[in-house]
Amino acid sequence: PLLFQNPFLSKKKEGNWIVPETFLNSPFNPNSSFVVVDIETTGGRPPQHRITELAALKVENGKITEEFSQLVNPDRPIPRNVVQLTGITDAMVCKQPTLEKVLPKFLEFVGDSVFVAHNADFDYRFIQYFSLEYLGETYEPEVLCTFKLAKKILPNFSKHNLGELSVIFGYETLNAIRHRALDDARATVYILINLISFCHYAGLRTKRDLLFFQEQYLRVVVLLFY
Repeated sequence: PLLFQNPFLSKKKEGNWIVPETFLNSPFNPNSSFVVVDIETTGGRPPQHRITELAALKVENGKITEEFSQLVNPDRPIPRNVVQLTGITDAMVCKQPTLEKVLPKFLEFVGDSVFVAHNADFDYRFIQYFSLEYLGETYEPEVLCTFKLAKKILPNFSKHNLGELSVIFGYETLNAIRHRALDDARATVYILINLISFCHYAGLRTKRDLLFFQEQYLRVVVLLFY
């Protein structure tokens, strides 16, 4: 059974669970801005693997206000299994700028906003590593992980990946191609807004509340919502 079935979620005819629109419009620290990031790479860890696509969406007052999207030349062949997963080929990136040229524009876009991603450690690790390697700068933003938030808020679900959460919240482009940075970033924005709606009703009102909450032990959520 859903931990938060009532009153936070209502059920659509096709079986997806959604947050009522009145909850989505609840205010949450209007002065805080988030940048939702997603990257595609040649593999799982820098420096042996490189970024092939960067996307970022600025979110203010629950709405996307700006977007950044760029394919990146990794200066090395993309493994076949990764091509099959993402659809990004060597031909698509061979004439694109390298990360050394793209990264300053990306970091300027992100600015000092909260860095949000699903499984944020993965995306953040790549950006942090190459910021130091290419720019000589230490990148240490405030990081918010929608995967961690989802595990706290929906502990009765066995999976909290992007696809599973898209089903739960009825994301309208669920059938779009996955593992492309901009599409996944948009799905993450939708999931973030829904999760923040839950947090609002747990008494969380500030960015600091939210960042602290994602790291807390699971039973805190049960106490807050029951």
